[in-house]
Amino acid sequence: AINVIVMIQKNGIRDTSILGFIVILIFGGLIGGTRGTLFVGALLIGGTFLFGYFESQKILFNQFTFFNSFTDYIIIATLIFLISGLQYLIISRLNKNIMIANEEIQERKKAEEELQQRIIELETVRDFSEIIIAKKNLADLIEETGNHIREAFNASSIFIAIHNPQTNLIHFPYDMDNGIRMPDVPLQYGRGLTSKVMEMKKPLVISENWLHESLKYNAIYRNSKMAKSSIAVPLMIQERAIGVIAIDNTEREHAFSENDMRLLETIAANLAVAIDNARLQESVQQELKIQEKLVNQLEKKNEELERFTYTASHDLKAPLITIRGYLGYIEKDAKAGNYQRLLQDTQRIAEATEKMHRLLNELLELSRVGRVMKKAEEVPFANIVQDALERVENQIQVKQVKIKVNHNFGSVLVDKERMIEVVQNLVDNATKFIGAQTNPEIEIGIEKQENTDVYFVKDNGIGIRKEFHERIFGLFDKLDSDSEGTGIGLALVKRIIEVHGGKIWVESEEGKGSTFYFTLSKSS
Repeated sequence: AINVIVMIQKNGIRDTSILGFIVILIFGGLIGGTRGTLFVGALLIGGTFLFGYFESQKILFNQFTFFNSFTDYIIIATLIFLISGLQYLIISRLNKNIMIANEEIQERKKAEEELQQRIIELETVRDFSEIIIAKKNLADLIEETGNHIREAFNASSIFIAIHNPQTNLIHFPYDMDNGIRMPDVPLQYGRGLTSKVMEMKKPLVISENWLHESLKYNAIYRNSKMAKSSIAVPLMIQERAIGVIAIDNTEREHAFSENDMRLLETIAANLAVAIDNARLQESVQQELKIQEKLVNQLEKKNEELERFTYTASHDLKAPLITIRGYLGYIEKDAKAGNYQRLLQDTQRIAEATEKMHRLLNELLELSRVGRVMKKAEEVPFANIVQDALERVENQIQVKQVKIKVNHNFGSVLVDKERMIEVVQNLVDNATKFIGAQTNPEIEIGIEKQENTDVYFVKDNGIGIRKEFHERIFGLFDKLDSDSEGTGIGLALVKRIIEVHGGKIWVESEEGKGSTFYFTLSKSS
């Protein structure tokens, strides 16, 4: 026992060496991981066997003990092997846990990024929905949408293209090139990349080699700087493409992600519905306006018809009453042999029949306007004025009216005879109401108003009070019941002008003369 104790005490340096081996092994694992553990462990085991072999062969001598047993080294090597294995397993497990934790962190980070991106997308869609709700006008809707997309995607250039099926043209109501607003230059459908995207009915993403790739789709380069990446998304209504939204980035390739394409598709789908609804609303509004205009015209025609029925029956009845009354006088005067009175009676009857004849002719003429028209011909307006003045030459001479005619008239495409009636009636009307002027004058001319040719007949007669400016164009509306005429003349003029696509109005003050203005359509 004493010898064993002494041996252990004298073998203490070997225990210390074993402890040192373990410390070295641990540091090797900490520094080199699993590979460091295997390398240092193998090195220590190899060294232990080497020293054991040298001592057993008495190549080396252990000065601390007299017992040089190889078994001790086997035990030490086994211990180092077991510790290395345990350390290897621990480090492997720790590495695996670290990798799993790192993967979880990366997945969580990716999920957070995707969530953040989704939040941004939802906010963008929400903002766009607010635009759709707020903007009723189609032009304002497209304008606000384009601005919003440009900011959301940080796009260098963007355009919104809309196809017009009536003209088969593609219009660009919103087109921004690097912050500069471009004019709407229509493009024939079938040409360019826009038409290709509409035909494909699916998004087109070009992330690199833009010039080479875009040539495959017949791209027409309109921007000042070549794109490096782009997205073009069709505006779809069910299975029908009505336009395209396209965004470009001129700074870098792969500028747009799958999320960007998905978001732009969502915006395009909503915009397509909004455009279709706006078009429908505009169409309905136009239809309502047309219907309202037709209703107003019908009401006006009904009023004219009622007034016509009343006035015509009254004015036609008056000559008949006159004729019937004077027929009775003729019989009495004939029996009495009063031939002078008989002649007066027949003269009155003749005047009544002439008035009825004139009234019937003018009513017939009014009913024919717009229904019976000659083919329009190109006529110098000066010729129309000359023919009209010849027809009222007698009235002009009786009133000694000075006629002033401008000489800068062009040609007009009109029913010549009807247009002569217009000028004739206006000049005849001016002559009737010239009043007691010492220097009566009528001027016929033309002037420009808002880039439109406006013809006029101006007089220095008695004038018309403002409250009658509209009324005078009505049927049988005579301001002076004792004046000549039937009250149909200005109604006839208004009807002829409207049939020619123009309008007529009067500017006048009582005692200061009148000016009748009228226009003709662009084609006239």
